[in-house]
Amino acid sequence: MNRIANVYFVDFELFEKYFRKEELVWNEHFTIRKSSSSYFQLSATEYSCYGYSIFVYDQINTIVAMKGNNIIAFISDKSEFAIIELFRDLVAKDQENKGALFLHAAAVVKNDKAYIICGKGGAGKSTTLLEMIFKYNFKFLSGDKVVFKIIDGKVFVHGWPDYPNLGVGTLQKYETLKRIVPSCITDLKSKLKLRTLISAYAS
Repeated sequence: MNRIANVYFVDFELFEKYFRKEELVWNEHFTIRKSSSSYFQLSATEYSCYGYSIFVYDQINTIVAMKGNNIIAFISDKSEFAIIELFRDLVAKDQENKGALFLHAAAVVKNDKAYIICGKGGAGKSTTLLEMIFKYNFKFLSGDKVVFKIIDGKVFVHGWPDYPNLGVGTLQKYETLKRIVPSCITDLKSKLKLRTLISAYAS
């Protein structure tokens, strides 16, 4: 079996047992993921040391060291989201290297055919998706990203794991959704309050 990468998990406090901080060479600071919610916002500073590219994440006690296909993740109890994003990126790059195409879109399935819902952020992709599922008996495929592959001359589509971004009004509209989220969220009216509460709830 061909591996995408060898990933090793080590306690964050043991970082200096492997790398001396005074030997880190600064490269750049950059944003990994932008979000209106602080919980989903990721940024890091990249350093070089002993042939590794070392990414020190801001504020979450997480460091990832990469060299070839070997990855050492120094993690804490705040690392969950960063590690999820790391694996998502690894798999995405592997799929792209194998010829897959990613599209920012939602998707549903009916009668073995996929229907792609495209649009800018806030255009109503998620709302259209839910209407097709709950009113017209389509099956969910993907909420935010769709992966295309061409195999033997045919186009195949599959979904991609992501985090739902639904407003309070959307949550209140569908009984199925109301049952799976905390009542303190569905009772809210303000989108700003929702974002604030989700950040606190997630952390």
